[in-house]
Amino acid sequence: MEHHNQHELGMAVERAVNTFKNKEKYHKLRENAFRATMDGEVVCKAWLSEFCRLTEKNFVDKRIIDETKKTFTKPWNASYYQPISLIKEIFGSEKRNELFCDID
Repeated sequence: MEHHNQHELGMAVERAVNTFKNKEKYHKLRENAFRATMDGEVVCKAWLSEFCRLTEKNFVDKRIIDETKKTFTKPWNASYYQPISLIKEIFGSEKRNELFCDID
């Protein structure tokens, strides 16, 4: 059990000073600390995704959208969108025709 008093504070400071004086140990601790951290952008996106989930919103990374837009050969417009059936998307046109030939 840790005690929060003057003596324990003094001991903690003494341990910190001794660690700092031991350059090999100090550098190893720093190296381990840097390896244990995550990139700030990764953490921010994780929190943003969680907030979006909690508020039932969708997270969209604008940079990915902008990069994808650059790959389009002509400007895209919503009127170009042609919905595709789930069956066709999963199995292809042939399977859709096979599954629904009796219905058509």
